[in-house]
Order: sequence, then structure tokens, then C-alpha cells
Amino acid sequence: MLRDGRDVVSSFARANKQNFGIQSDPVVAANNWTNSIRVWEDLKSSIPDGDLMLIRYENLVEDPATTIQSLCAHIGASYSPKMLEPGQSDLMDVAGLKDHRNIEKPVTAASVGSWQDRLTDEEKERVLPILEQDLVRMGYLSRQAIRST
Repeated sequence: MLRDGRDVVSSFARANKQNFGIQSDPVVAANNWTNSIRVWEDLKSSIPDGDLMLIRYENLVEDPATTIQSLCAHIGASYSPKMLEPGQSDLMDVAGLKDHRNIEKPVTAASVGSWQDRLTDEEKERVLPILEQDLVRMGYLSRQAIRST
């Protein structure tokens, strides 16, 4: 699952620091996201084509049925519309955590792009340089956008 690194940082920066500790620091979250991109690239180079599937968070929340159908086809599972209904799996105690309170609600794209409003100007100045190269490589940002900032 790939999500725009800016939204990832924004989510961690707003997360409960008691649950996430140092991960809540925007710079730490940005570095973790870029490291996860390296892990993905390493996996891609070591696993046969077609064995891995990249699912973009934004595609999942904007068109969950199509995304889950695609995933099911990839792994050879049967798709059911019930898969999209909240509360259809054993989530243990995850739903009880404040930072995961939406897990039992219908999928929504409300958080896509929320970094623009949720990150402070100072946080943006600190994390965007860390994220930019990988945001471009993963298709979230154009090189022209970097030059214009």
C-alpha cells in the first residue's frame, strides 16, 4: 500500500504521541516513508514481475470496489461487495484506538491531500525536502512543481 508521503507525515504528526512516540515527529515520519520506498524498490528488483502489486491508498479510497476487485484478481480470491462493508473482519482492539477510530466506518477519500491544511508551514519546510525526490519517483509530484516552489 502506497500513500502520498505528505499525507503519511500529516497523519503521524497528528497521531497520539503516547501510542506512536518518536514516529509522531514529522521528520522521523518523512524519513520512514522514504525508507519504505527503498524497501519497495528492493522488493521489486528481487521478486518476479507480477508477484507484487502496488495499491495506492488514494485509488483505494476513491474507488474501493475496483481496487479490491483488482487485488482479489491478483491473489486469486473471489470478490464480494461485502468486503467493502465496515465491520466485516476481526480487527481485535484496533478500532478502540483513537488514531484508528475510522476503521469501522465506510471508506472515504476525505484525508487525501489533507497535508496541505494539517501540516504547519514550519513542518512543510522541514519535511518536503526529505520527501520530494521520492514523491516525484512515485508520481505524486512533478519535477516542475519542485522548481516552482
